[in-house]
Amino acid sequence: MGGLSMSKERIFLSAVTKQFKACRDALRSDLAAVGAEVVVQDDFTQHGGTLLKKLEDYIASCDRVIALVGTAYGWAPPAAALPDQAPARSYTQWEYHFAMGERLDGTPAAAKPVHVYCAAPAYLEQHPVEQSDSEAQRQQQFIATLIASGKDRNAFDSIDNLARLVLRDGFRLSSADRLLPHNLPYDSLGTLFKGRTGVLAAIRANVCSDTEQATAIVAKQAIHGLGGIGKTRLAVEYAWQHRTDYVACLFVTADSPENLERNLAELCGKCHGTKYRDWRNGIHGKRTGYWNGPKTYHLCTQCHNPHRPLFRPIKPMPPPKKPRTPKEADARH
Repeated sequence: MGGLSMSKERIFLSAVTKQFKACRDALRSDLAAVGAEVVVQDDFTQHGGTLLKKLEDYIASCDRVIALVGTAYGWAPPAAALPDQAPARSYTQWEYHFAMGERLDGTPAAAKPVHVYCAAPAYLEQHPVEQSDSEAQRQQQFIATLIASGKDRNAFDSIDNLARLVLRDGFRLSSADRLLPHNLPYDSLGTLFKGRTGVLAAIRANVCSDTEQATAIVAKQAIHGLGGIGKTRLAVEYAWQHRTDYVACLFVTADSPENLERNLAELCGKCHGTKYRDWRNGIHGKRTGYWNGPKTYHLCTQCHNPHRPLFRPIKPMPPPKKPRTPKEADARH
């Protein structure tokens, strides 16, 4: 078998923590769930070189940059880390300029794909920041320069709105191979996985139709054997080999009925995070039973078709007939 390319899209997420921490954490979780490697400034460890130089080097190596822009200026690098006659900028402003091809030594570089999301007034009102007048003025100047450049950008007023915009743009701008939704527990062994060609071919035959097009696994397919012989690894390697034939590669642990039910609900939550949160808190979903007795918690797939989650429109019934008063009934006779 040939080796598999295990490269992940490397994304740098630029945001001022005190205004966008919740947004940053939510985006990082969502993008990691679809196979991207997401790095933020807080991830950098201490070693030789300045933080500003580390940011420059990583952004130069990443595939794209996501910049969240608001009214917060954020921390600024010390003067010793800046080149001569460098403009006054915060770290997040430097991150944007690095992504646009600017370098500390003055040499130009190719710009990275940069996706800018500006916080709308509704979001900013709920997430104010304390900063000096000079910091606020510098941030407003940065925003004015950004707008004057004509750079494409989107506005968001909530975390959920931002997540939808970012995932929409990510799927549109990246190949399905690199941002395929999956939660596979292991990376592929590539060429180190040997001796299972026949078994992989048999699995392929069982989960494909006569036209050789991959389908959803709706029949019961079981790989059985003693513990530790590689059943999970076999399933994972199959998924990695044929991942581009499917719209998603999803993995759940089913070592007990209880774990299967919980993991299925968590799996739906990978894409429908807010609905999963509401289901877990008892707001969304059907529950039957007694408040002080046995209860039944219905899972996502017990109400929704997993291949067509949205409920189809229901044709409304005609309105009820207005009851006749005795006087109206007498008038008809």
